[in-house]
Amino acid sequence: MHNNHTLKGKSRRQFFKQFAAETVSLVEEICGKPQYRLSELHQLPESTIQSMVPVFNGNIKCKVQNDCLVLKTNNKQAHKAVLHLSFHHQSILEKFGTGRSLEQIATCLTGKSDEDFHTIYQQVRKVFLLLAKHNICHPVHAIAKPSKD
Repeated sequence: MHNNHTLKGKSRRQFFKQFAAETVSLVEEICGKPQYRLSELHQLPESTIQSMVPVFNGNIKCKVQNDCLVLKTNNKQAHKAVLHLSFHHQSILEKFGTGRSLEQIATCLTGKSDEDFHTIYQQVRKVFLLLAKHNICHPVHAIAKPSKD
């Protein structure tokens, strides 16, 4: 069961959007299609993670402040630092939302760095999973559209 506290303070549109997504997820889980929370993505096979295409969640408010990616919390004045932004992290974030998979992002960045593909891919993966855990970004098809059969 999901806690109602995640829905407090949301507009009706946000409430019904989340409600519909959770309903679809529940139906798919009942039909045998396993569901994962964003914080559980690291449990998926590596080939699945590599093929994920990251996009930003437009409903989450975050900003760059003092070389940190900062997440606005429920308290209007409070902010939570999520990620200290190194040059590599900034380059990675610029590639999110471009329609490229995590593997393609790492390949693209490998040509612009002295580091090898594996090292860069691990950085891309780490940033994506961290931001997904905070709901700042998610795989482009996180909410699968119902099939037409």
